[in-house]
Amino acid sequence: MMAGLLLVGTVVLGYTQGAVRTGISALGLLLGMLLAMPLSPIVQPMVARVGGTQIHAMFLAPVVVLMVFVIVSKVIAQAVHLKVDTYYRYNVPEYVFALYQRTNERFGAALGAISALLYLIFICTVICVLGYPVYQLSSEEKDSPAWRWLVKAVEAVKTTKMDRVVAAFNPAPQSYYQACDLLGMLYHNPLLLGRLANYPPLMVMEDREEFKAIANDLELIERIQQYPPLPFQQIIGEPKIQAVVTNKEILTAVLKLDLKDLSNYLQTGVSEKYGDEKLVGRWEYNHGASLAAMLRADPKLTNVRRRMIVMAYDAMMKDAWITAHYNNQIVLRIKGTNDVVNVIRGTWTKNDPLSYTVEWSGGADWSGKLAIKRDRLELKKGEFLVLFDAAR
Repeated sequence: MMAGLLLVGTVVLGYTQGAVRTGISALGLLLGMLLAMPLSPIVQPMVARVGGTQIHAMFLAPVVVLMVFVIVSKVIAQAVHLKVDTYYRYNVPEYVFALYQRTNERFGAALGAISALLYLIFICTVICVLGYPVYQLSSEEKDSPAWRWLVKAVEAVKTTKMDRVVAAFNPAPQSYYQACDLLGMLYHNPLLLGRLANYPPLMVMEDREEFKAIANDLELIERIQQYPPLPFQQIIGEPKIQAVVTNKEILTAVLKLDLKDLSNYLQTGVSEKYGDEKLVGRWEYNHGASLAAMLRADPKLTNVRRRMIVMAYDAMMKDAWITAHYNNQIVLRIKGTNDVVNVIRGTWTKNDPLSYTVEWSGGADWSGKLAIKRDRLELKKGEFLVLFDAAR
């Protein structure tokens, strides 16, 4: 239906405008479609400076290139048409001018049909690019009418095999489709968001206020994780989510992620890129194991000394967490018996596969030596041994 209307419209327009204008315009459209992607890296920085994020610029740059070619070709077409029309109108016999007009109209209609094909490829390309994430994030009847229409359009393009035809003109990079697949995976499996937060490059951003606001909003988290899921438009429209997706600094960091490794990590829980470093990740204080290890260290403890150690462990801290980042930063959070959390930061260096040296900026009573033994992280606070288990 759409293709038929497009064909009729462009044929009529081609007949009206003539072969000169229609042909040059079609040539400009074709060149724009072929050169939109090769020239977009040149235009992308300029588009980004005008406004928006790198993601916006990535999609707008090819469109800008295409529009420049279309506008320039139409200006040239109009100028050439005026010169040719003036020549035939005033410099040739009347019957030749009449023959020119008839030929110009008929040939213009034929070129209009070619333009229809080019416009159809362009429209299908836009549907494939914009419709891919919509198709992945569809919640069927809960979606808005525009989303449902775009889903049907994507299905129609696939049914007619036009997606294969427009593949050569698709301006979206492979990373775009990987990102869309990741969004679809997270949307339909919201419990993976907990695993996503533990991905090493994303853990570095855990102290940003935007992420803290989401983590502290239990009602928002509950809505995101409910089943069946809320429409994606409703989730992305949440003010706290908007604060993340519109932040240029965060989006720039996200664009640098290894999406293939991230996808594998979400599916398996293991990162091929960062998994070799045992220290990187989150570690949780194990009170019982720490106390037991301390008591086992000296089998000759008297009952008085034993009770003193138990009391010291009970008073030392209520809970603690260690977050070791891939960029050699480390954060120790200690919750005291008064529920106040004290944060100590530092940097770590690797001595051998399972031992590390830490330089703490504060917390002088904490040891500068870390070791991983039997899948537990060992650290000392003064004379007391403190054990941490890897967070799951």
